[in-house]
Amino acid sequence: MKYFWEMFSTTLGSAAVIAGIAMVVFSSKKRSELHKKNKTAHSILLAVVFGLLSVYASVSAVEVNGALCNCRNLAPLYAGLVGGPIAGLGAALIGGLFRFFVYGGPSAIPCMLACFFAGIFGSVVHLVAKREVRYNILTGVCSSVIVEIVHYFLLIVFKMGYTARIIIVPMLLSNVLGMAFCLYIYKCFDKNKEKN
Repeated sequence: MKYFWEMFSTTLGSAAVIAGIAMVVFSSKKRSELHKKNKTAHSILLAVVFGLLSVYASVSAVEVNGALCNCRNLAPLYAGLVGGPIAGLGAALIGGLFRFFVYGGPSAIPCMLACFFAGIFGSVVHLVAKREVRYNILTGVCSSVIVEIVHYFLLIVFKMGYTARIIIVPMLLSNVLGMAFCLYIYKCFDKNKEKN
């Protein structure tokens, strides 16, 4: 139980950092101006910012039997949901490749693939769902659950089922709570923009 709280508090802390920086990014007038002038450059900016946040989640993770208990998938999933394919896939590539090449280990491939899936899934939701649906907190929470379940099964496929069972709950909770907070922040700034 003590180890669970260490994993959960660490990953939730990382999720809070991601949400905090998301708040700074989306409250920036310069980002808003860039979005109006050059949407591609804006998407690349989001890809870099959230890709680096995905890297941060790896660096701040708790190591468990060669795997990292973290909220790495939160950043590319969120980037894809709110920023679209360039942002989501770019963030996923940065976060996933960093995990694979820098940390390595037996969970490197499934964790990299899960990060890629997060960016792809968020991007697909962005493309197919209406604006009010893709920015809905319930949509984000459900997306996070799907991504972490896929992550869990990837770890099982790569013979890390025991470790997956240890880390899945704290990772799932921190990703879900982090996504809910990130989307709440985004919706708040989106409403303020509509009023101004």
